[in-house]
Amino acid sequence: MRQPLAIAALAAAASALLYLAYSSGMAVLPLFAYFVQLPLLFVGLALGVPHAGLTALLALLVVGLFGGWLAAALYLVLESLPSLLVTRLALLSRRQENGEVEWYPPGLLVGQLLLYCLGAVLLGLLALQLFVGDVATVLATALRETLAMFGVDAEGMAPPAWLPLVPGILGLSWLLMTCINAVLAQALAQRAQMAIRPAPSFVTFMVAPWTLMLLLPSALGTAFLSGTPLFFAATALVMAAVPYMFQGLAVIHVLARRARTPAVPLTLFYAALLFFSWPLILGVVGLGLVEDWAGLRRRLI
Repeated sequence: MRQPLAIAALAAAASALLYLAYSSGMAVLPLFAYFVQLPLLFVGLALGVPHAGLTALLALLVVGLFGGWLAAALYLVLESLPSLLVTRLALLSRRQENGEVEWYPPGLLVGQLLLYCLGAVLLGLLALQLFVGDVATVLATALRETLAMFGVDAEGMAPPAWLPLVPGILGLSWLLMTCINAVLAQALAQRAQMAIRPAPSFVTFMVAPWTLMLLLPSALGTAFLSGTPLFFAATALVMAAVPYMFQGLAVIHVLARRARTPAVPLTLFYAALLFFSWPLILGVVGLGLVEDWAGLRRRLI
């Protein structure tokens, strides 16, 4: 019993220190901020939900003690709750009639995580609109101040056309990093021979059925709305594209299996993704949408 509790305490300290170091500007590398959830998810996927809850609580207390209540509130919303949600869903299972254990599908897990992250971002935009000022004005001012920090004179600059996409891109980054941390945590748990569930097969990833019902209205809203409603629609559109990106990547992995050495085309593809990120990402999202209707993987396998 002592060893799991020790692991939970160390993981809580690691997560809290990573968060406090980044939020206070003390982190040597800003990259560390992306892995605040990793210790929490490792404990959850290796030791279970109760230990994950204990780890999150201990980390929250440390953040509150040294960073204040606002830092603790942000840590709770941005780091603890998504990690606990992923842990809880990932460890759901049921026994089928043939005796095999069926684990919660990763597509549904990503869909639930999407709803949480999107809801939090939209509530943040609503709070900004109600208590600070017009969303477009606030974000345009923040953009000018950020550019000024890099020596760019943006005074009097008109807000760029892509400004409504900014909240969605931030939410997309948050959602993606939570998924990446979950994958890394599962790999670490398996390497330590502590994983509770087997790693899901990425090539079988299927988008949650409600995702399209979110994507289509948000796409229409982005095309026809203006002002503050446009920011809400564009945010939903950008974030709802993430599951389709995963599904498109699953199709590419199935395609790569047809090669003699699948690692070669996959390496070339992901290298190209680093250099031509946005055009390729849009193409992958489109491939995911086509897969939803055409079932390309069934024909390729």
